Amino acid sequence: MRFAAALSVTGLLGFVILEALKILLAPLAAWLLAIAMVGVKLLLIVGAVVGACVAVGVGVYVYKRTRKDPLGTT
Repeated sequence: MRFAAALSVTGLLGFVILEALKILLAPLAAWLLAIAMVGVKLLLIVGAVVGACVAVGVGVYVYKRTRKDPLGTT
């Protein structure tokens, strides 16, 4: 009888823990996904800014290079 009592207590405890985890893990997963989404957005914004800076730099370089020699002859 003691063995059956131990099994039922363990089963009830496991059920309570499972229900608590079901309640807690859904908001935790949503929070982690939100943090990941913010990180990806920041990464995309930084990439866009770096890309724009590189494009402006290349444009200025090409403009100055062609203004020195408009016909492209050396």
